[in-house]
Amino acid sequence: MIKAITKMSVQADKTAEFEKLARELVYYSAKDTGNEYYSCSKSENQPNTYCFIEFWSDAGAFQASIETEYFTRLFPQLVDLTEEKPVIELYTGLTD
Repeated sequence: MIKAITKMSVQADKTAEFEKLARELVYYSAKDTGNEYYSCSKSENQPNTYCFIEFWSDAGAFQASIETEYFTRLFPQLVDLTEEKPVIELYTGLTD
């Protein structure tokens, strides 16, 4: 299993637009083959900070997801609303 965690710091005046796009990305991504979990959450500790959490059955499913039409359209729009480059980390499970 591949787990991806993406942390994004959003411009304060762009959060509503970011949340709209994030909801669309989650809606489509959750339907992808090999997706086991996909969510976006807002930090309670860091203002305007969001985190996408994704679980994929394998690296191929993850790779296929980032090549979809909606991902290649929506993710760059999300990045344009951030204050700095997103932090993306990939993990493999030790216990799953």
